Amino acid sequence: DIIFGDIPNPAQAINSKVRNSINGFPALLYINGKFQGVYNFNNDRYSSRIFGYTNPDKHICYEISANTDSTAGAFFSYEEGESQGKTEQQYYASDFMAIYPPTKVAGNDSFDKVKRLVEFVSSADGETFTENLSNYFNKEYLLRYFIFVQLFGLVDNLGKNMKIASWDGGNIWYIQPY
Repeated sequence: DIIFGDIPNPAQAINSKVRNSINGFPALLYINGKFQGVYNFNNDRYSSRIFGYTNPDKHICYEISANTDSTAGAFFSYEEGESQGKTEQQYYASDFMAIYPPTKVAGNDSFDKVKRLVEFVSSADGETFTENLSNYFNKEYLLRYFIFVQLFGLVDNLGKNMKIASWDGGNIWYIQPY
């Protein structure tokens, strides 16, 4: 379950049953002898407890829900991205879906943490990005994610179908493809 190493993410350090990825297995489905496709029987990817999100004051998790090269999901700020007449709130909500905490899932979300991250990535030049990377990301987990995506050719996981999570409201502890 831990990708490229044996160092647990913060939630796994508290509870070894917490997962970094979906727990499942592929299955071929036939109905009345007709092949229907390949499916997974696994934990729901929104099962916050399974992934260690248990404290609304300390944990936050978003899914990047858009595969894009011109909006917030590609780390373009509201001012730089293609907002297409959307309000700033609508712009970020189009690409980021709250998974935890429940108050944000229910729509009570200012996207302040997302905006902070997107604006940093969008505006930083190479030197600024390098100098401040550890203020936004856990470098080890960011590199593990990059290596995993590159090794398995998970191009869709460079945007859509990616989960970012933080603990204690600080930097991004891990980025999770699924």
